[in-house]
Amino acid sequence: MEEFIEKSFDELEAMTDKERFEYRKAENEHIAAKQEKAIEDKIAKAIEDADTSDETVKMFEAQLEKLKKENITFGLAIKQMTEGKSNTEKAVGILEDLSNNMEAIKEISNLAPGTSKEVAIKALVLRSAITNNEQAVDLNTVGQYGRATLSMWDLFNKVPMSGSNNNGTVRYYDWDEATTTEAAEMVAEGAAFPESTATWARYTEDLKKVGDTIPVTDEFFEDEAMFAAELRMFLMRNVEDIIDYQICYGAGTGENLTGMFTSATDFTPATVTHVSDPTMYDLCKVMVEQVTKTRGSKYRPNFVAMNISSINRMELSKDANENYIMPPFVSRDGAVVANLRVIEANIINDDEMIVGDSRYGVIYHKPGMVLSRGYSGTQFAEDEITLKVRKRLLFLIRNVDQAAFIKVTDIDAAIAAIDATS
Repeated sequence: MEEFIEKSFDELEAMTDKERFEYRKAENEHIAAKQEKAIEDKIAKAIEDADTSDETVKMFEAQLEKLKKENITFGLAIKQMTEGKSNTEKAVGILEDLSNNMEAIKEISNLAPGTSKEVAIKALVLRSAITNNEQAVDLNTVGQYGRATLSMWDLFNKVPMSGSNNNGTVRYYDWDEATTTEAAEMVAEGAAFPESTATWARYTEDLKKVGDTIPVTDEFFEDEAMFAAELRMFLMRNVEDIIDYQICYGAGTGENLTGMFTSATDFTPATVTHVSDPTMYDLCKVMVEQVTKTRGSKYRPNFVAMNISSINRMELSKDANENYIMPPFVSRDGAVVANLRVIEANIINDDEMIVGDSRYGVIYHKPGMVLSRGYSGTQFAEDEITLKVRKRLLFLIRNVDQAAFIKVTDIDAAIAAIDATS
């Protein structure tokens, strides 16, 4: 080993961080070698001294072995720092801390027989020194992925069909406008009175069923209670998503509900006021006009539903000078337009919207979501089971009330159609 030459304070101050690191490293190697040499000399002298007991020799040998292990550990830590390109300044600080405690370490070599002393040496130990470490903080929840906000179910009144003697059917009667005539007129003295015609039509709607299943092993239920609960919620949300879609767009054929867009009346630009430079705000107002102009004694449209892209298009519209357009019939926060509550319904397609009186759309349903477990095919023999969720319901806009809902399937075309120049 090269001879170690101690530096003065001024010489240390003039060194770079790297030079100071190398100096401290050499200094501690020198001190470690001196310590080991001192104890080795004590052992040799004790062996030569006939009066020294074997216990004293063993004590010195144990001290030497401990010191060598500490020096090796420290040396490996320094090597790891340099190979890993660790922060040099941090390494210098650790070496300085060890150097400052050398006086206490030196006492190991000067212990009297029968006594002992422990000195803590700080060395840099990285987490990578622990292999296959699997310790962690386990969170007791499962992260959920996002879905579109459900809006249709909350928009309409619900009527539970809790009885069992209803055949799963809703039956109702409406005035038949096509064959009903209103003949009232002014009548002259002695003249015959006009005669009106009143007819009704009967309609029936059956409850429809929405459901989902997933096969699961018995072991899954026994060993993974948290995830089993997640599966139930997963199936329930799947069913809720389909219900929301069906209330909005159900085709009314087969096992589909009759949705709001299927029942609604088309917007008829020819029947409403045309305006100059029309906007989506104007479109909302004239769609209300189409309802109340002929049926205002019964209907008062109270919502306009569209997806967030259409809502933003409406609320973020600007004039030629880049000023936001906010008509006087719109609330300050944009949440109400011409007495219509703006409903964000992202189930609705881009470029479509609907205005209506929500009082005349009703959800009839069997209460609750039914969750059940059963076997299919060879599942029983294979320790498997099927988890099932189902819901029975129907969405009803009576035939006579379809005029309370006005739909637009092309917003741009509808706006162009109410332009005063069209």
